[in-house]
Amino acid sequence: MIVSNSNPPRPRVASLVLVVCTCALILSGCGAQPGGAEGPTSMSLLESKAPVQLMRNEISARIPPVVVENLIDATDASIPCKDLATDPDGLYRAWQSTARFGVVNSRAGILENIVNSVADSFVAQGWSATAAPEGNGVVLTKAVSAAELRLNTVERAEGQEPEIVISTLGPCVLTEGPDSDEVALLERTS
Repeated sequence: MIVSNSNPPRPRVASLVLVVCTCALILSGCGAQPGGAEGPTSMSLLESKAPVQLMRNEISARIPPVVVENLIDATDASIPCKDLATDPDGLYRAWQSTARFGVVNSRAGILENIVNSVADSFVAQGWSATAAPEGNGVVLTKAVSAAELRLNTVERAEGQEPEIVISTLGPCVLTEGPDSDEVALLERTS
């Protein structure tokens, strides 16, 4: 369930700030970029999973409930974070948590305003926002965090409601591979 953020009681605001700051600190990864742009961290996939999921939930909680028709799906999985040439066995993985929301009002301007408003709330907490490479959303990063947060809108065919897609990506970490017990257990308990 998504809870409205308009005029929340002060203890809720303090709790939200605490959750975001805690997740950012937990996900700080020795300067590593999400997906491993600067190499893996000493963090394990297990250590990155919960904070990445919490960040996805935090972003979800900031979407105004009046525009959400339904939660289409939420997924959690490890994904390869290096290309096949560098890591043919897929040993380097990052935890990704995604939520897709169907929206009630399909006007593109409204969706863009919602995404920008949510992004602005993170910018106010020290995150940096850049346009998503796809051109339909925002990528949020923070210098002390190895997490990357993405908010995107997805247009649909005539008669279908568009979506807001939230994706959080943790740091690139060395695992025993996609078929390892560690990865299988984490993906089973998502």
